[in-house]
Amino acid sequence: MTIAALAMLLGFAIGTRSSLALAPRVSPAMVLAVNVAAAVLMVLLGLVLYLKIAAERRAHMEHTLFRSLLDHIPDNVFFKDRESRFLCLSKGMVRYFGFQNDSDLFNKTDADIFTAEHAQQALEDERKILETGRPIIGQEEKETWPDGHETWVQTSKLPLIDRHGRIIGTMGVSRDVTERRRAELQMHHMAMHDALTDLLNRAALHEQLGQAITRAEIKSEQISVLMLDLDRFKRVNDCYGHDIGDRLLVMVSSRLRCCLRDSDIVARFGGDEFVVVLPGAHDRAEAAQVAKRIVEAIDMPFELGPCQLRISASIGISEFPLDGTCPEQLLHDADRAMYEAKKLGCGEFIFHSSLPRPKAEPAPLVAKAG
Repeated sequence: MTIAALAMLLGFAIGTRSSLALAPRVSPAMVLAVNVAAAVLMVLLGLVLYLKIAAERRAHMEHTLFRSLLDHIPDNVFFKDRESRFLCLSKGMVRYFGFQNDSDLFNKTDADIFTAEHAQQALEDERKILETGRPIIGQEEKETWPDGHETWVQTSKLPLIDRHGRIIGTMGVSRDVTERRRAELQMHHMAMHDALTDLLNRAALHEQLGQAITRAEIKSEQISVLMLDLDRFKRVNDCYGHDIGDRLLVMVSSRLRCCLRDSDIVARFGGDEFVVVLPGAHDRAEAAQVAKRIVEAIDMPFELGPCQLRISASIGISEFPLDGTCPEQLLHDADRAMYEAKKLGCGEFIFHSSLPRPKAEPAPLVAKAG
């Protein structure tokens, strides 16, 4: 019963009571009944007013708590309608987007903030939630901004449901995990790269060579593996010190990169040894051309402050699948060919398949029993 209806009944009861009080022949029982009815109506009116005020206070408190949460929570909180337009955001998310007030973002979409690719992915996720009613919990996603910089967030998105149980939009919470992701990527990079030259290390070389072999087997392609050793490098360390030697290795690494395609693999195998992998090599002539280019690049003088140093490189080359079908065999054969190249002098390269095959070990004699 509404307050207006109760007020009308109360007015009627009071009016009736007044009329009865003026009527001389009304029985006392009738007067009592009217008085009780008026009292009950007054109690009901007071109760309704109390409940209304309590509900308003509770609604005001809930709104205050909700706004306090959105103003102070460190995570990004958002509410969107069924068209993925922002309805309400936490203050932290407003600042995260580079705005001052959440009203500046009202009715905007991710397409107004991020690149088209990221905005489309967010839109597809939210459409899936609207269709299925299922939340997306703890999903890590990369955000790409219009200026090109990237951030990472961990996001949970849920359906936004009204009091009638209808899905009217989506809501979510996201946390910036960019620093954690960068630390993880840095740790992974350090685990897979040489600290001095920033080339792949031996473990990463084995992994990537194995992957290249798998792809080559599927596509029936060839792979060339070049093992490179610097000639006279020990003399540089002995005469000029290890600091100059380290700087020389860094410069050698830079020259190696310049000799290769983006799809090629280059790694520091250890000391002054490097390995180059040429996936999809068409023939031996292509590998020989790369080896010649490397030899010529390393043969050029290196300017290291007041020092001008000249070294050379010896290269051994193995081929997949001719010489082997696993990383260990290909590296072993390239290493053997490299040492044969060093015997010929400085700045030479040799294919393992051109080396004489090692002589087979004689079969052991077995004495027959009496």
